[in-house]
Amino acid sequence: MKLAFPIRRGILLSVTGLVLCVDAALAVASFRLATAPQTPRQELANLKAQVKFLRSDLDRAAAIRKDMPAVQQDCDRFEQSLPPKAKGYSDLLATLDNIARKSGVQLEGLSFHQQQVAERGLTEIEVDATVTGDYPSVVRFVNTLQRASAFFVLNDLTLGSSSQNPLGAVGVSVHLKTYFRS
Repeated sequence: MKLAFPIRRGILLSVTGLVLCVDAALAVASFRLATAPQTPRQELANLKAQVKFLRSDLDRAAAIRKDMPAVQQDCDRFEQSLPPKAKGYSDLLATLDNIARKSGVQLEGLSFHQQQVAERGLTEIEVDATVTGDYPSVVRFVNTLQRASAFFVLNDLTLGSSSQNPLGAVGVSVHLKTYFRS
């Protein structure tokens, strides 16, 4: 026997109202539990955990402060190992040509852009070039570049168009940085 539509609607509205009332009661109970004051033991435990966390930060800061002179000496040694700007470009060009020759690639389209790093007394040199060769030679060039005695930061490698290169050759645009002492 089917119930008439108005009766079914009344039952559904009553059940929905009951569910909403229970949901509201649970929300109020949850809010009260969340905002209830903690016992003194819980509060003490929370404060001890916070003190332990802050002490570990202070200990780490003290260790960093203690190691700063050694780090500064390492930085100074590194900066002194960089070539002077006066002969830097010729050394840079010779190093890149040597790496390219040993790797079996052609180095073309070299361009240099310099920028002063005044607070450190350095000159940053950005180098853009195109390296052409077979895949193993290009990989050898990148590996040799990263292991060179000169300091290079390899920022970007971009694969060039294959239509410009002979069959089997790979063209890669290389963007790297190095530094000179001013």
